[in-house]
Amino acid sequence: MRDLAASVPEHELRLAAMFSSEYDDDVRDDFPDVAIGLLSVHRAIREADVLHAHQRIAALFMRASAPRKKLVEHIHNEFSDKKFISFRSPVIIAVSHRIAQHTQRVYRRSVPIRVIPNGVPELAPPGEDRGRDLKTFHLLAAGRMATQKDPIRFLALVDALRNHAPNLTATWVGGGELEEAFLRERERLGLSAVVDYTAWLPRQDLINLMARSSALVITSTWEGLPLVALEAMSVGTPVITTECGEIADVVGRAQAGLVWPEKYSANLFAQQFEQTVPHDWFSFSRSARSVYEREFSIDTMAKRMKEVYET
Repeated sequence: MRDLAASVPEHELRLAAMFSSEYDDDVRDDFPDVAIGLLSVHRAIREADVLHAHQRIAALFMRASAPRKKLVEHIHNEFSDKKFISFRSPVIIAVSHRIAQHTQRVYRRSVPIRVIPNGVPELAPPGEDRGRDLKTFHLLAAGRMATQKDPIRFLALVDALRNHAPNLTATWVGGGELEEAFLRERERLGLSAVVDYTAWLPRQDLINLMARSSALVITSTWEGLPLVALEAMSVGTPVITTECGEIADVVGRAQAGLVWPEKYSANLFAQQFEQTVPHDWFSFSRSARSVYEREFSIDTMAKRMKEVYET
């Protein structure tokens, strides 16, 4: 098995640069034209038995470069654009049932969409039991500081929880365009000494922090099945999430944390949270680890993917 993006990383940027408005003309000028790009990708994949594309553009190039190869297209989020060229591969995989249903509804493809949830490796031993009491509670959020992730809502939640847990602390890891707004709101709410912020942490440092935290918090407006949530559950860290997508279904079904209902204000949800500490958090932690082992381990995903390749 060969990871094209990892082994020949310039291909991924070349394909993106040729078609994405995120790159300016100076970036595009640094790369070959479409014909040369096709030839380059063709040379990289000609020995493959199965091609696995994680982007729509990559799927088009793979199809053009090796039309007789088996092509698997992987959908990681909900899309509604580029209907004519999107998701026309003979084998389509979605990371969640919601994404599969959305894709089928919007794009109306004739082939069935198979659901294979993301899997993550075991990154660290499960952390200590969470939720001894509110004095030791620490919340972690990790993601780009963008509108989708709604970091301002994260601050509103911490502020509301502080009324019930004066010693509660929190950390946001991840920079982005809302950083200044986040820091202003943190100061306005008087949370500068409560909420730590860093734009980046080394990978292992983030995992260690995740294992020590009482809960991972997701305040997104929409999500698929974010890897950071699966990583948290792999180390036994429960998840607090908004009703933003498949992750809310997983957390609710597995009782691996708390789901913040859309109709609840931060203050109302904080009251619900207080009723669960400390007793439910022991159970949440065990359930988080259990659902990871059953459904989201890297071995489970690899086994399901192998079945697709061999079908």
